[in-house]
Amino acid sequence: MGRVNISAENQIERLNLLEARMKKMEQKSLQELIKRPGEKSWSALEAIEHMNMGYIVYEPKIETALKQLSTSDPLTESVRSTAIPSFLIKRFPPQKGKIRFKMKTMRSFQPVLEINTIRETELADYFERFYRSLDKLKEFILAYRQTKVEKVRFNSAIGAIVKFNVAEAVEFILCHNERHCLQAEKALNILEG
Repeated sequence: MGRVNISAENQIERLNLLEARMKKMEQKSLQELIKRPGEKSWSALEAIEHMNMGYIVYEPKIETALKQLSTSDPLTESVRSTAIPSFLIKRFPPQKGKIRFKMKTMRSFQPVLEINTIRETELADYFERFYRSLDKLKEFILAYRQTKVEKVRFNSAIGAIVKFNVAEAVEFILCHNERHCLQAEKALNILEG
């Protein structure tokens, strides 16, 4: 199986697209954002909170890894992913508007929102945390481009069974967010072309 080439430029383009998609969701009412499309489905707001929860686990790991990396010359334009991260990265993002390879979410990443008690004034926090994560991911991309990113690996959120370098971790988070952004859009009946 071929390995994934991770492009910093492509990652930034996708982060910008995620931000635009989230801006559309932010225009929806509280009632639309907390409505679950089915008994076992998450609301759009729960999908957003899940993305926030997933990101926060990786932020300190990425920051620590970046501090350990030495400067590279010239700038790194792309990184060839190792085998296991490639396997995940290829399967995780949605394709043609569909989420393939459904997975059960670990209990520690399940959003626990009392959706009936959330107020309109609290909504901004969910979106602000998401936008902040996108800004930090852009910072991480710009930083890893200046390093020999392959030199430092760290455990994923599921432990040592999967280890990422910074570029792979950013790619995984992006794929994860693209997956759950689509889930949130479907819950809101916003479908991108």
